[in-house]
Amino acid sequence: MKIKDTVRDLFYYIPNKPNFLEYLSGRENLEMLSLLKGINKQEVNDLIDKFDVSNFIDELFITYSQGMAEQLSFLTGFLFNPHILLLDEPFSSLDILNSIKIKNKLKQYISAGNSTIISTHIMAVAYQLSDEVFLLNNGEIIQFHNNFNNLQEFEKVVLDFLKRPEQS
Repeated sequence: MKIKDTVRDLFYYIPNKPNFLEYLSGRENLEMLSLLKGINKQEVNDLIDKFDVSNFIDELFITYSQGMAEQLSFLTGFLFNPHILLLDEPFSSLDILNSIKIKNKLKQYISAGNSTIISTHIMAVAYQLSDEVFLLNNGEIIQFHNNFNNLQEFEKVVLDFLKRPEQS
């Protein structure tokens, strides 16, 4: 981490329902945001090529489906390259192919020494992308390491916790 990093540079939040400037294209939104971060236009174009979003990136954001908006939000997060990505219900609007593509990019991002914090109700997402899991139920939190052999083992631990009677 560089000395000049600020807390704002350490994190990037990818919301469940992303919002960008409606009457700019996805590319124009990325270029405008990149100017604020001192990122050059070539990096924006390289990222667009890498994610293969050329079929919609030059359309106005107002015409985007929820899945396209979610992809643009992920592109912004990867463009800013923070140390920690905060993800709120990721993949909720992505089709199967784009979900797989983004999950693979997230795994590369994590293997490069970065982290993600994911808020999700989908156990398969937590199982596939988490090393440490925190569950919140009725004000109680448990933490466990994700070292399960399969999704069914993971789900059993989660369900056992959620089905426990409330502690008084």
